[in-house]
Amino acid sequence: MNKLSFLLLPISSMILIAGCAGRQVHLPIKIGLLADSQITSPNSTPGCVYRNKDTDKDLEVAIRPPALEHLTAEVLKISLDKLSEEDDQGGKVDVILYLGDGANSGGQNEIEQLFEVLTEHREKTGIPMFMVIGNHDYLGAGNTPNEAERLLLLNRLTVDEPPPVRYNRPLSKYQVLQKISEFNGDQNYLSPATMFEYTDNRDSLDESLDHKTGLYLAGHLVYSVNGENDVEIFLADTSDYQNIPHKPEAMELAVYGWVGSISSKDKSDEKRLAQIDCYFENNWALSSPDFRFIASHYHPDNLDRKRFVNDIPEDIIFELENFVHGVYETVKSLFGQRFSNQYLNRWLSKSGNNYWLSGHTHRQVMTKPHQGKVHVGGILELLTDASFRSVNIGSTTDYRAHVVIVEEYVKGKNIRIDKHVGFREIPVFDFNERILKDISAGISEFGENKRCSEDFQNSDPNFHELKDMNNEQFGISIIGLNKQYQKNYWLKKHTEASVTYLSEFIDWFGGKHPEYDRADVVTCLAFIAGANEKGEKPREI
Repeated sequence: MNKLSFLLLPISSMILIAGCAGRQVHLPIKIGLLADSQITSPNSTPGCVYRNKDTDKDLEVAIRPPALEHLTAEVLKISLDKLSEEDDQGGKVDVILYLGDGANSGGQNEIEQLFEVLTEHREKTGIPMFMVIGNHDYLGAGNTPNEAERLLLLNRLTVDEPPPVRYNRPLSKYQVLQKISEFNGDQNYLSPATMFEYTDNRDSLDESLDHKTGLYLAGHLVYSVNGENDVEIFLADTSDYQNIPHKPEAMELAVYGWVGSISSKDKSDEKRLAQIDCYFENNWALSSPDFRFIASHYHPDNLDRKRFVNDIPEDIIFELENFVHGVYETVKSLFGQRFSNQYLNRWLSKSGNNYWLSGHTHRQVMTKPHQGKVHVGGILELLTDASFRSVNIGSTTDYRAHVVIVEEYVKGKNIRIDKHVGFREIPVFDFNERILKDISAGISEFGENKRCSEDFQNSDPNFHELKDMNNEQFGISIIGLNKQYQKNYWLKKHTEASVTYLSEFIDWFGGKHPEYDRADVVTCLAFIAGANEKGEKPREI
């Protein structure tokens, strides 16, 4: 080797290494996200402890306006259609992830209707779709595991009901996970047809377990293009409370569903894999994918942690709590206690392109506050940049209902998460002053026509509050767009009548205004109901 070659060799090696390290990666797929439809059984018992007027007044989450609960499944269909539309360049989403809480109390009719809608859309579009479990999918009203209480939530039990009595069964978490696994593993939407490969731990699920004892569904999804631009998605079960130091029970100043968890320690007596280890011990996880996404129901900063605020990153108080929690968890770990957040850094890919997709928060607008980082690893987060980029979305039915597309970042097209990935938030209702004005006028006319309805008569002395309303407010009330259901004079028969009147109004208004599609009318009514539930005037956000 001559001197020139000897001198050029290290330079060439440095260029080669730099070239390999600097390989340009791009996100090769568009990921559609939606969550929190909470389809509610129409047989739900009014006045149940978790769905009564007083509870709703205190928490404002126990009951929704009748119109929202009645229209939920239809709004979900419309949301899926919006998520699957072509963009300006003719591109569509390559995969859809449903991030949990498709049902309200995990009732058989709720879960069946959810999967009926999801399956119908998947068959219609051919777009692969995968789901993770949320707290409402297996807990009554999202917070009670008690089967007797869930039975009450899901059925109107009357002593004079003639046999045979057919109850709407509350499904166990095991049963719901089985359905999710079956849905996710449909071979028609996996490789080679769609280039997606899916694996989960369904075979290891144990019916004798529950979410407190290590019952979880770990799903693993991979999309690869010629061995490059690998996209890996961990479909994580964040209702896995196997070994956290405190259980989210009422005696612990919390209730099930407020926080989530992911097991981090194998049970020594049964050698059951912790979920955090499951992806690696089963040899699913790629060594260094170009992009790694964690898809779950709970935001990772809502795991194992009791909070004074339920906000999301970028809020100063929230970040201060994160700091306090990090110090506290690190100290407690010295005495043998384990917290999910301390071990989530195991899920970080060496590529550095790590993202966490979540729902649960029911946030109105994704840019307020901005999406921030998710720090993991306990106190180490203060010393290193051990973090995921956060994408936390809202609901398909709340105010303001929306779906989301995560895709390659393009300036001016979407909102930047980092230099590789951006997102687009798509409102389910395309805000339109004209249709709002026409529907308001229609509701007023409809209310005037129903003034003498026998369905809305009551001897209660306070019932005059409803009768004294102007035509528009009266119309809004009798088609179930506001919170009149909280009033003591509002009876079960009024809720039932409002659902009937709502359907009648949609058909009547559609005939009066054929220029609007049914989807426009339904999403506008849901938008009005969602705003009224929040106590706000319907407006563009």
